[in-house]
Amino acid sequence: MPELISKYPEIVLQILKEAGIECGTGAKQQILVNCPAEKFCSLPTGELCIYGLTDIPKMTQISGAELANAASDARIPLLTIEAIILIVLTLIIGVIIGILIKSKIKK
Repeated sequence: MPELISKYPEIVLQILKEAGIECGTGAKQQILVNCPAEKFCSLPTGELCIYGLTDIPKMTQISGAELANAASDARIPLLTIEAIILIVLTLIIGVIIGILIKSKIKK
C-alpha cells in the first residue's frame, strides 16, 4: 500500500475525508502498521499513509537517500526563455554600445 508525500498533507487528508474515505479515525492498520493513526486512511481496496515533508524520515517504503537521489536526477533546463531573452538583450546592448564608440572614434 502506498505512502504518499505532500507539501500540504492536511489538505490531502481533508480532501480524502470529503470524498468519503476513512482517514485519521483509528481504523485497523493491516499493512501500513507504522503509519501514524492521524495520517492513516483506510479504503475498501487498500490503505494510504499521507506524509508531509517533515515526516519523510518516518516513512518505511522510501528512504531519504532514495528521495535525494531521485531529486538529484531531476533534469533542470539550462536555458530558460528568460535566460535567452537576457542573453539577446545583452548582445543588442553590446552592439549598440560598440556602434556608438566606433562613431565617436571616427569623429
